[in-house]
Amino acid sequence: MAYRIDWIENVSGSHTHSTHTLQCCELEFQRLVELKSRRLQQLIFTARAKLVALWDELQLSDSQRSEHIDPVALSSEVTDAVLDAITNEVVRLNGIISSMAPLKTLSQKRANLLQDQVRLCLLSSISPTHTHTHT
Repeated sequence: MAYRIDWIENVSGSHTHSTHTLQCCELEFQRLVELKSRRLQQLIFTARAKLVALWDELQLSDSQRSEHIDPVALSSEVTDAVLDAITNEVVRLNGIISSMAPLKTLSQKRANLLQDQVRLCLLSSISPTHTHTHT
């Protein structure tokens, strides 16, 4: 806001621009502020959706979700600070997920091996080659 006032004072002080020109500039500035607000609202909505998806992926409870997040990120305001707070939390959670990736991979491999073991046990109990007959 201070930048806008300085700019208007600077431009009007030069006396090279008419009042009409200044009014047009002010209208354009207002249009750009509204456009920024709409875009910011979309960015916040998208960032919040990503945040919820990460919370779900990490299976965090509501209390865990609110424990570490900056309260600004939970605000209903549409500001740069809200977007920054949400973005910072998304980055933090992505870091946690990245650090857990090797463990997740090993866990998935173990689950696959256990499934294979169950299938093999079922097959071996049905297969006639593994039944023993005594003569």
